[in-house]
Amino acid sequence: MQYYKDKSGQILLTLIPGEKIMESVLKASEELGIVSAQVNGIGAVREPEIGVANIGKGYNTTVLPGVWELINVTGNVSKLNGKLQSHLHVALGGEDFVIRGGHLMEAEIAVTAEIFLTPLEKEIKRVDSPYVTGIKMWDLG
Repeated sequence: MQYYKDKSGQILLTLIPGEKIMESVLKASEELGIVSAQVNGIGAVREPEIGVANIGKGYNTTVLPGVWELINVTGNVSKLNGKLQSHLHVALGGEDFVIRGGHLMEAEIAVTAEIFLTPLEKEIKRVDSPYVTGIKMWDLG
């Protein structure tokens, strides 16, 4: 993993084969002292695990076999119980040119990933949703 922080504060993160997206975004955020950030990027991944919310029961997940084009990864870094966490969603393209997507559980880099981290000055905290059981949401208070 390599990263570069430009004068505007934008962070460019490049990942190499074998590294993992969620793990790398958190590691870079911790090393750079980021308290919250916007995340987006592109690349190619292997064996991505994605999920969809099963309200009140967690996530229904699946691992997509093979290599997938990472059309987009987007989301944020925030804090849950004082600890950084990434909340990312993905759009993935397969050899059949059909797009799959959902909540990213984790994905290993197959070729590379080029990710932008945009740090935010406010520490965003996640809390249990008072509206939907089992879901975490931002508390901006």
